[in-house]
Amino acid sequence: FKGPWVIGATYTKDDLVSEGFHPDRVTVIPLAVTVPRRSRQDAKQKNPTLICLGRINKQKGIEDAVMAFARIKKQLPQARLWVAGEGEPSYVQRIQRLVKRLGLASSVQFFGRVSEERKFTLLSKAHLLLFPSMHEGWGLVVSEAGLVGTPTLAYNVSGLKDAVENGRTGILVDPNPEALASAAVNLLNNRIMYQKLQKGAKEQARACTWDRTAREALRVLQSI
Repeated sequence: FKGPWVIGATYTKDDLVSEGFHPDRVTVIPLAVTVPRRSRQDAKQKNPTLICLGRINKQKGIEDAVMAFARIKKQLPQARLWVAGEGEPSYVQRIQRLVKRLGLASSVQFFGRVSEERKFTLLSKAHLLLFPSMHEGWGLVVSEAGLVGTPTLAYNVSGLKDAVENGRTGILVDPNPEALASAAVNLLNNRIMYQKLQKGAKEQARACTWDRTAREALRVLQSI
């Protein structure tokens, strides 16, 4: 196949190569972060607060996030979970019933779909982004969270391995609620490590500019 093909994730390049594309003709260029002009960064919540942000469906791992949060609450009773995003009403109701069944209703807040401005405000106020998705194209919300000083806990799966630098901008764990909960508790109890991840997340996110993306894309096009 002819190229070039400019994409945003390493695993996508691997998929293209497996389908017959020559690796030299596929260039990985990270996506950029778009920040609304009216967005603001607020201080972190007083209580440990975790946020899940994105489409509410099974692939995004919302059920794992809730199960992990149930474990987190046992060790951090003041913890809170925010869920921002929308999905099929029947599935959202299923998740809400799960929350009630686990006795978490008073500690979990559903925001529904939020504006871009509200998204960045919520991300800035939360301590950690939970991202237990089983498959991602890139995971742009990881960089959006990083920009406002919120590290990510994610599953070690395709797409998220590109977005999260394990031990620098966030933590990658085996894809199960137990591992997610354990990493969250350990990180929230380790101020030095948390601040290290905050710094790394901000540095990585600040580099994700559209100017850089455009320059890299132009470089590839000019090379042919």
